[in-house]
Amino acid sequence: LSRPEVFQHLKEERAGRTFGITHCQHPYIDKINSAGDWLVGGKVTVLRELRYNDGLDQYRLSPAQLRATFEELGADAVFVFQLRNPVHNGHALLMQDTAARLKAQ
Repeated sequence: LSRPEVFQHLKEERAGRTFGITHCQHPYIDKINSAGDWLVGGKVTVLRELRYNDGLDQYRLSPAQLRATFEELGADAVFVFQLRNPVHNGHALLMQDTAARLKAQ
């Protein structure tokens, strides 16, 4: 991490912008509220690319590789859906609806 910057952790704002609610009984909002009062950011230098050798490494692209791919595809919009669990029907419907709305624009 180079050129580190320290920011006040605006927990309520972060929770509201991330989840649309600030209710402290939500498990992730509780994690945010339990965290420290400061955040550190800066330029991150990757020392060594991670490889899992699980047959999926070709899909794990860096931000620079993703930007190049989007440019190559001529993409004028990109939507991202990050999950910690396998995709289920509700996720699939949400992704399909988001794609349809983007294409309609």
